[in-house]
Amino acid sequence: MTTATQVSERNSLRLMCLAGFASMASMRMCDPMLLELGQEFQVSTGEASSVVSAFAVAYGVLQLFYGPLGDRFGKQRVISLAVLVCAVLSGITAMASNLTVLVLMRAAMGAAAAGIIPLSMAWVGDHVTYERRQETLAKLMGATVTGMMVGLWFGGFAAETLGWRTAFVAMSGMFAVAGCFVAQAMEPPAVFGRSARQQFGCLFGQYLEALVGTTRAASVVRDSHRGGIGVRHHGLYAHPFASALRFDRGGRRLGHDALRRGGLAL
Repeated sequence: MTTATQVSERNSLRLMCLAGFASMASMRMCDPMLLELGQEFQVSTGEASSVVSAFAVAYGVLQLFYGPLGDRFGKQRVISLAVLVCAVLSGITAMASNLTVLVLMRAAMGAAAAGIIPLSMAWVGDHVTYERRQETLAKLMGATVTGMMVGLWFGGFAAETLGWRTAFVAMSGMFAVAGCFVAQAMEPPAVFGRSARQQFGCLFGQYLEALVGTTRAASVVRDSHRGGIGVRHHGLYAHPFASALRFDRGGRRLGHDALRRGGLAL
């Protein structure tokens, strides 16, 4: 590995550590603010705790969707976008006029922040050699755990002295700085010469093709059973193997070899 590559890798890691730090700090920051939020919006502490649960639920669910996005559009690209969205949403949260708006903004912020740490870990797996991977992941996890601790402290400090709105403005600034630097150090796009909309269209088209292939294959299996092709022998087609199947022009018959390759034995 060249010196320039090592420097670039270290810089990218520092930026992702900053993004992960901000992500975890924003998650825990509201915990010590619940009493003040309840007083400001004239609700109980239990009702105010919705701002915490909304973030946590959205954060957990949306992690399922960031893996394919990172593989398709580039992990640093998706991380930078997620961080910048968090910066905007944090700024909007600081202007929330009622608890409903605050809860919705926190849920949206959790959905955006969900991709930062998982994709950062995936980036480490892609760019860091096996010998140094454990050390690198430890640094990244250290930054995220530190973010959780600082977020709790800063949330309590801000609630007592600065006001909870100021805390979200400060988090917005931190996200904005991290997002801009990550975007600057961004890796080249995975598909050159295509816009993000075109790349998403290609991905969506592939999913549609697989789903349509599933329906056609079911029809072929029924027709082939009449023609003497044993389903139990050749198997039932499963949609992840769409590319392995070949139909004739009528879409009604399936070759023996293709069915074996694309099928799943019953």
